[in-house]
Amino acid sequence: PAEREWIVPKGLADTGRVRPDGTQPQMRVLCYNVLSDKYATRRLYAYCPSWALDWDYRKQQILKEIAHRDADIILLQEVETREFYGYFQPELHQRGYEGVFQAKSRARNMGDHDRKSVDGCAVFFKCAKFEMTHNYLIEFERLSTQMGAGTADMINRVMPKDNIACGVVLE
Repeated sequence: PAEREWIVPKGLADTGRVRPDGTQPQMRVLCYNVLSDKYATRRLYAYCPSWALDWDYRKQQILKEIAHRDADIILLQEVETREFYGYFQPELHQRGYEGVFQAKSRARNMGDHDRKSVDGCAVFFKCAKFEMTHNYLIEFERLSTQMGAGTADMINRVMPKDNIACGVVLE
């Protein structure tokens, strides 16, 4: 694939924070939707060759991209539970990362076998730079009902989507 450009937010160099040696601190963050294997169908991606949709091929290419970027923090979406524990976590651990994973809420109501194919969000961080103090699961359908926004229209829009977010606090 073509080389991707890094996006540097405006004003990043103007934070006022300076290291003792006079340089600006920098942090590289990579956010990536891995496109869960169950969503990478020929019906949805008819324009894409079958070999490029194959998960074994794609996961290796994703790992190459991640390694090439050498980010301090990696945010991944649509990661299947089995792929987090069986592939991404061990591979990235060898490269100096620790990670947390949160599956979508529906996983709570499934048996062990079915739960492994539920996708979710993962956050990885370089152990040499950060220590995790907290991690959070944000379940949007629960928030909408807890915050009093539980109108029928809201529930019908939010509940079926099963959207979540994974947050971490790093020092």
